[in-house]
Amino acid sequence: MRQKKVWRKAIDNQEIQKSLEDKGRAREIAAQQAKIADSHLFKVATKAAGVKAKRDKLRADRFKAKEYLEKSQYEDVLVKRLVEKEQRKASQPPQKVKKVVDEETDLLDLWADEPANMQTSRNLGQFRRFTASSRTRVNPIVLPLAGQSYNPNAKDHKQVIEAVVAEEMKDVKEVQRQLRTLKPYLFSEEAAGAITVPGSSIRDNLVNAKTAVYDNKDSSSSEEESEDEEVSVEAAEGDANKGKKKKVVSRLNKLTKTERNAKLLRKLRHEEQEYQRTVKLWNKEINKLPQYLKDHEQKLREIEERIVQRKKEIDEERARQEKTGIVQKPSLLGRHKYRMRKTDFQTEDELAGSLRTIRAKATPADLLVDRYDSVFRRNLIEPEMPIGGDRRRTRKGKYKWHNSKGGTGAAALHEKNQELKRKGDIKAASGPSLLKNDLILI
Repeated sequence: MRQKKVWRKAIDNQEIQKSLEDKGRAREIAAQQAKIADSHLFKVATKAAGVKAKRDKLRADRFKAKEYLEKSQYEDVLVKRLVEKEQRKASQPPQKVKKVVDEETDLLDLWADEPANMQTSRNLGQFRRFTASSRTRVNPIVLPLAGQSYNPNAKDHKQVIEAVVAEEMKDVKEVQRQLRTLKPYLFSEEAAGAITVPGSSIRDNLVNAKTAVYDNKDSSSSEEESEDEEVSVEAAEGDANKGKKKKVVSRLNKLTKTERNAKLLRKLRHEEQEYQRTVKLWNKEINKLPQYLKDHEQKLREIEERIVQRKKEIDEERARQEKTGIVQKPSLLGRHKYRMRKTDFQTEDELAGSLRTIRAKATPADLLVDRYDSVFRRNLIEPEMPIGGDRRRTRKGKYKWHNSKGGTGAAALHEKNQELKRKGDIKAASGPSLLKNDLILI
């Protein structure tokens, strides 16, 4: 029973109480309505005067819209203009309405000639002229060179190898140009004169050259700091000695009125000389104005020559693309540019003696790759985003700003890594693993 009472207490009875209150309130309202007579519940409007006054009030222009139209100064002008327009239409002869007949066709070839009754936009001709002038007609197939044959002669094979070497040297020069721009200290005389360790990699030699430059800078800066500290100590001692003694006012350095006037005169004379010197410089610059105009005209001529040269290069590139299909300077279609694949080549050891000894390397996937390459090369679609693996494998000439300015962050990091490596080698040499291996050998 105790559990049942507890269960009853936990029941939510708010809805029941609310329904009971609503029923009681409705009962009270019904009792009050029963006591009121029917004549007091509503009234009937027997007098029409009151209704007419209300209707007139509602019919009135409360927002003054009709009054504004009656007083508008543009209404007559608009009406007159519309009347004149209708009169002109009535005076003109009626035009014949062309009936558009839809001719039913069995099939429409999108790549064939356009039908004569097709409705086109007004800007279609302008668009076609623009596309015809800006489109690059790239040869869809890149014809192989004679030296890429399975059994080429020595001259053709040598030309292919020279072309491959020229492509690689072009990439090397581009990397060096980026390094000279972003890392100028690598090509300085101090870095060039640094001692290279025999047998070490190029990266280690560059790090040694970099640390040598940093050490020279640090040593010079430390000497300057020591000199500054000595000067500051002497100055502090002098200030302390001066503070102990009372400063005696010297009356011998007092200037007379004549001396003060002479000093002021010298100051004014010096200011006048400075002003005359400035005016002289201005006159020189004004006299050089014809030379400046000549230099400006020369720069304009150089700019025009560069524009002509750039246009000539663009025309040559387009002619090369139309003839051979090789794209050296691709046009920017989207965010990324197409990069032409490098020339395929074979070394003398890889050349086959006959067709019987050649192994087939082409697969259906290679044909698909060639087709995609042809699509990208002709700028028919935007090149895809390079994937993460290619981005990680590619070394790019990007360096941080503080390293390019010659900061000591890279040198400190190199020293820290060397110290950690030394401690790790010592720990590995003196650890229990080495003793365990010795016991196993014994």
